[in-house]
Amino acid sequence: MLNFSYHCTMKYTLVFFLILYINICIAQKPGEYRGTLLRADGNDIGFDFDVVTQSGKTVWYIINGEEKIMVDDIITKGDSLFVYMPIYESQFKLKIIDSNKIQGAWGKATRNKNMVMPFVANKRGVYTSYDPRLLLNQGVTGMWKVEFTDAEKVKSPAVGIFTQYGIYITGTFLTPTGDYRYLSGAVDNEKIYLYSFDGARALFFYGRIKDSNTIADGHFYSGDVYKETWAASRDSSASPHPELSAAFVKPNAGKLNFSFKNTKGIPVSIADKHYKDRVVIVQILGSWCPNCIDETVFLTEYYNKNKDRGVEVIGLAYEYSADIGRSLKNVRKLKDRLKVSYELLITGVAVSDTMRTEKTLPQITKIKMFPTTLIIDKKGNIRKIDTGFYGPGTGEYYERYKKEFGQLVDGLLNE
Repeated sequence: MLNFSYHCTMKYTLVFFLILYINICIAQKPGEYRGTLLRADGNDIGFDFDVVTQSGKTVWYIINGEEKIMVDDIITKGDSLFVYMPIYESQFKLKIIDSNKIQGAWGKATRNKNMVMPFVANKRGVYTSYDPRLLLNQGVTGMWKVEFTDAEKVKSPAVGIFTQYGIYITGTFLTPTGDYRYLSGAVDNEKIYLYSFDGARALFFYGRIKDSNTIADGHFYSGDVYKETWAASRDSSASPHPELSAAFVKPNAGKLNFSFKNTKGIPVSIADKHYKDRVVIVQILGSWCPNCIDETVFLTEYYNKNKDRGVEVIGLAYEYSADIGRSLKNVRKLKDRLKVSYELLITGVAVSDTMRTEKTLPQITKIKMFPTTLIIDKKGNIRKIDTGFYGPGTGEYYERYKKEFGQLVDGLLNE
């Protein structure tokens, strides 16, 4: 006869391994997934992501065309999965249905409320490289003049840049206030579909290819409810009209004279000795802004290479609210994730504040876009207010921006 102590030990050991086995069984299975954010109007927003195991941890890689966003803050509790995006106030709360399917919701903090969208993802089969439709021509490839129209019938210009590989398409839209980063999707007969998800924005563009030079009946869906219409015509000289978002130095405004606290709570002023006799780049940003994140990556790399030449960078953050605690948390998250080596300062002024410019940078006209960049010479004079940043998803535009930016700063350093 087994003694009681041994019997109990064996019983609880078996229970432990049974629980462990169940948890292993319900873990999300590595592989390629198609995720879908569900809108009430049925215009759902899809994106692809890979699930891998790294150092014993589950990691997602969200795919937008050439971009892969690593998401490594993932917690599994029983059959629940909590996925926290690396920078934005954005997370998934999910239930593991089986090894190939998860469902739940994506939530994102905004200026006034939390947006929540139902979400479902299924493991997909591995695509083969052969598809007879890849033999189709590259009809959408090129530059397009685009016009968006919002719900109030207000029209705004844009440029569409697309590259088609048979049924597959990548590209982006450039607008007066920035770009829509990396988009990817498909061309199915006369229909075009483009999607993107980066944790801050969930986007879906649909259009009908009327002929080789015209895209009609376009619809643009963002997040849970926002929508616009759009149309496009092929035009190799199209412009996003960045002048519509331009800012200027006010007459007789004098030099910049701001002081805000950094992420450690220490006041930093542009008048500090550290910035004297240097070319200073003042970055106007928000941790909620995907284009600002792209610029921060660029400026961090540029600063690390050029700081010994007499270049400094200061970032001024305008967050969703004037709550310093919330702002600090998000800006610190950005700084740590991107390994930003220059100062990021909390203005304490909400991005929605109509007086945000007057309260922080009264020497310039209204800030119309994020990011906006002020380039200041060694004497403290604003030499350029740059509202023309287009990120890496814009290809040639991005390369041109980097070249012109470098030439301008080099010239100021040589003065």
